[in-house]
Amino acid sequence: MAEQKATYILRTEPTAQGMKYYASFTDGQAVFHDVEISHEVFQEMQRFIKQERNLKRWGERHIEQSQLSEITLHKRALRPPENVEDIVLETLRKTEIKQAIESLPEPQRRRFFYCHHKGLTEAEIAKLEGCSQSAVAQSLKAARKNLLKKLNK
Repeated sequence: MAEQKATYILRTEPTAQGMKYYASFTDGQAVFHDVEISHEVFQEMQRFIKQERNLKRWGERHIEQSQLSEITLHKRALRPPENVEDIVLETLRKTEIKQAIESLPEPQRRRFFYCHHKGLTEAEIAKLEGCSQSAVAQSLKAARKNLLKKLNK
């Protein structure tokens, strides 16, 4: 987008009676004019300049957004989107893990849940269930061994 040169310049000049306002421009015959204008006209021209600048910036933002391609959006994403195959494989893997955990004997499943989901230690699980820590450790070891066997088929 080519930068447009200002067609007029607004300026102020302090005087003993107050402030004077001027608009300077060059007409179509290349004659320079410096015209005194009222305060109201000066304010309206300043408002117009701001409005024009804001519209130009809005246009620049709009053009940038409309030129974004799907590839550019993916590059800008905080987390790149997963492809369908990865999502399906992950879902199948989670289902397989869930089924393997559900197939464990009740004490192993419960202790595995306490350890890996609740974050309890073997000693805390033993205290909770009223058994020895070594019994919990053996149960967790057997649960992990069973899960690995079922998941690695």
